[in-house]
Order: sequence, then C-alpha cells, then structure tokens
Amino acid sequence: MYLAAAETYTEAETYTEEQRTFQFSTNPVNDGIILGATTTIALAGHFFIGSSQTGIDVPRLYEKQNWLDELYRANTYSSTQDTVSSILTATSLVLPIALILPKQYRSQWLTYGLMYGQSLSLSYGIKESLKTSILRYRPYAYLYDTPQEMLQDSKVKNSFPSGHTTLAFQSAAFMTTVAIVEDFPVAWKYSLIGGSFAIATSVAVLRVTSGTHFISDVIAGAVLGSTIGVIVPLFHRNNSPEKGINIGLAPAPRGVAVGVSFTK
Repeated sequence: MYLAAAETYTEAETYTEEQRTFQFSTNPVNDGIILGATTTIALAGHFFIGSSQTGIDVPRLYEKQNWLDELYRANTYSSTQDTVSSILTATSLVLPIALILPKQYRSQWLTYGLMYGQSLSLSYGIKESLKTSILRYRPYAYLYDTPQEMLQDSKVKNSFPSGHTTLAFQSAAFMTTVAIVEDFPVAWKYSLIGGSFAIATSVAVLRVTSGTHFISDVIAGAVLGSTIGVIVPLFHRNNSPEKGINIGLAPAPRGVAVGVSFTK
C-alpha cells in the first residue's frame, strides 16, 4: 500500500512538471524590434563615450553640488574599493544564470538568455549615452590624492549616472521579475532576490565611498537599472493579448507604425 501511494505521488509530480506553464516566451516581431533597438542604443552609447574630450575644465570644479550629494563625499580616492565594486558588478552580471539552476526551469535558458541580453544592452546603451551628454565630474576630480592619469582620462567627466550601479540593479531587478512572475519555489525565489539586491546595494555604496560617484549618481543608476530590469521581461510575458506588454507592427499612411499595449 505504501509503495502504491509513492508511485501515485511520483506520477502526479511528473505530470505537474510536464504540464508546467511558463510565463515568458519569445516572439520574432517583438524580439526583432527590441533587439534592434537595444543594440543600436548600446553601440551608440559606446561610440559616444569614446568621443568624449579629455582633461578637466578647472572653473567647473568650483561649482557647488546639490544638498543630496553634500550629505556625504569621500575625502580620498580608494582604488581598492573601486576594484571591489567592479568585481561585485561582474558577479551580478553573471548571477542570472542561477535562474536555470532549478531543473524545472532549465528548458527556458534560451528565453531567459534572450531577455537578459536585451535588458543588459539597453541598460548599457542608455547609461553610456547619459554619461556622454551630461557633463559631471566625478568626486575624485576634487581630491588631492587622485592619480594624474585618472584626471586626464575622459571618464573623469562621466559621473552621471553610475554605470556599475545601473548594471548591478538591472541584473537584480531582472532576476526578481522572472522569479516572481514564474513563481519560483519560495526559498529559491527569496534567495535570488535577497542575494542579487544585496550585491547591487554593495556596489552602490562602494561607488560612493571609493570617491568614484556622488550619491545622486548611484540613485539615478539604481532607478534606471531597476526600471529596465523589470520592463524588458514584461515585454515577453506570454506575448499574447491576454497579459503583459505587447509590441506590434501596423500599416500606416506613410509606412509602418510600431504600437505598444499593456494588459493585465
């Protein structure tokens, strides 16, 4: 009798796994539009950043910072903290692979990978474009002990927003969105959410304490990255008229129009 009960449980469990309905899927039109847009933005941002002028405009260093950034400013540049924040950011970027560690989600590796690639390229492109268009000196430009080569590098003018923070929070928000919408097992879900945001928060703090960014830089990066990390997966939720954000092409008087709709 015990053996029969065990066999029944095994069959029921197998049936449940086979009948699992995943909440994300791909669509040639949607993904073609998103991939094209994110790739364009990423490339544009990269080349814009490469054309920045080097050196410091000394008079601008005397401009007063806003009240938020005056709450805390590093009094020395820390290369160690800068390096640690870069390592943590790199860790956060590979962390989404944990989404397919549970056996029941491994078949979704291509869908998750495509979504994450779009989210990452969009985050990278937008933050790079903002860095180029918004001239703002990093905190270490005001410090006496900053290596001269850093002051002559074009990156000294690209403080806003924090790129490391943008990418780390993008990854954390992406993982959180997928884990919640797919309804991952409770322990696994909250481990992913807690761990990813702990790393992202650590990156943000280190970017400020290392003298690499102002508080407003990391706040802007966190908001930007989190927004993209949530929106991109929702574009792929079911890709049907029933739920999620949907993109479509429609005839227009002078060509083709791109439409976006959202349904609960």
